Amino acid sequence: MAFEQATIGMGGEMGGRTMREVVGILNACLTTFAESAREP
Repeated sequence: MAFEQATIGMGGEMGGRTMREVVGILNACLTTFAESAREP
């Protein structure tokens, strides 16, 4: 939750649209990392 709040705080400065793009990129990276961790 703290990580999401920090991302939203950064997004507020850059703009809502940019925030969504950043969140999407972060989610994609986290998903890829999780899948890689499951399949070494």
